[in-house]
Amino acid sequence: METYFERYVASGGIMMYFLIPCSFFALWFAIQGLINLRRARVAPERIRTLLASCEKSRDAAPFRQMVEKDESTLSRVLRRLMEIRPMPSAEEWRDIAAEFINEEVSRLYHKNNQLSVIYTIAPLLGLLGTILGMMDTFYIFAMSDQHSIAQLSRGINQALVTTLWGLSIAIPSFVVLYLLKQKLFYYETSLLPETIKNLMEQINALENKSTLSDADGSHEKAS
Repeated sequence: METYFERYVASGGIMMYFLIPCSFFALWFAIQGLINLRRARVAPERIRTLLASCEKSRDAAPFRQMVEKDESTLSRVLRRLMEIRPMPSAEEWRDIAAEFINEEVSRLYHKNNQLSVIYTIAPLLGLLGTILGMMDTFYIFAMSDQHSIAQLSRGINQALVTTLWGLSIAIPSFVVLYLLKQKLFYYETSLLPETIKNLMEQINALENKSTLSDADGSHEKAS
């Protein structure tokens, strides 16, 4: 009786040497993408928590220090926005923020785009295995005087096994890739713009308060 390995792996022929590594790469890239695009990696809550703490103490310095060191997508955009001097108008600010967000999301997309390569080549490798299996079948038939059902079945089985593997890799890869793209779309169009708008308003208000406090302190010393 055939084992699972013999029936679904060994019978696939030489193309299995390519399809099996593809399956492991697909799993690795899928896990990596899902981890990298977690909300905690893109827009961590600790940034808003620290800003709220800074508002109470009226000191923006700890927040600026954190944004300088933090490598989340939200921090990278904030860092670039906070470097702009003088502050642009509200309309210009929205356009600049949208441009920075688009650049950072594009960077995330390219960083996690390896899965699309696997999704593309896996069914092609399966198709190549199908062609090789059918070619072997016809070659055996042409060279053999005695044609048997077993010979035909082996060739067709090889063709179908590689097709099965190619689709089994490509379909889950496509689903995960779709989920990752939906996440990126949500981050670019909703989460990041809204979060950055709120944070920048808080930062500007905090810096204005700090400036007023410094000015009041200077007047008191002068008096």
